[in-house]
Amino acid sequence: MMIDKRFDKSYFEHYIARQNHFIKKYEDIANGRVGSNKQEVYVTLANKYKDLIAAQFSHGDSIADIKSTFEKYVENLDKVDNMSYSDYIDCLSLQVILEVDDLTIRARKDFDDDLAIILKSYIYRNKPVFTNKLLFKDYYAPFFEYATDKKSALDLIEYVNNKWYIRSSGFYWYESHVRMGDIYAGYWCYIASALLKMK
Repeated sequence: MMIDKRFDKSYFEHYIARQNHFIKKYEDIANGRVGSNKQEVYVTLANKYKDLIAAQFSHGDSIADIKSTFEKYVENLDKVDNMSYSDYIDCLSLQVILEVDDLTIRARKDFDDDLAIILKSYIYRNKPVFTNKLLFKDYYAPFFEYATDKKSALDLIEYVNNKWYIRSSGFYWYESHVRMGDIYAGYWCYIASALLKMK
């Protein structure tokens, strides 16, 4: 069942086929490269797999298919030395959404703020030990406030529906639905979905 309303089924079928073609090409390159050049390939592969996950959600693919893509995303993201905090949070959020508790992304101590700790404690079913630290507060505070019961589910949904997209203008995918080249994969707020599922 199609989820996205901006583009039709054939757009996403074409996007997914093209993305898989690019992924195969970069996997072939990764198998032939050594040293620091591989970092660029792992970054590209992680990004391609992440975009493929968004397109699969938009297209309404099965959770089993999305989980399979997610495993490959984690495998490549875990090899990236300079992973971003947003990728780390999205990865943990996707683990919650997809109910994947047997995959562990390499620990990033510098990213383990209280929001990451909340997600990890849910995934691995342990008691959170907080650090009183929240990274990138301007962007992540509304999610943290919901996670710590300072805001309601309705507050979070209203924030995502009315403010989240505008506040995401610094991300590479922003306004991808109006750019040339069929680069739109769908707009998915994984952290909100994960936190709503957790409660």
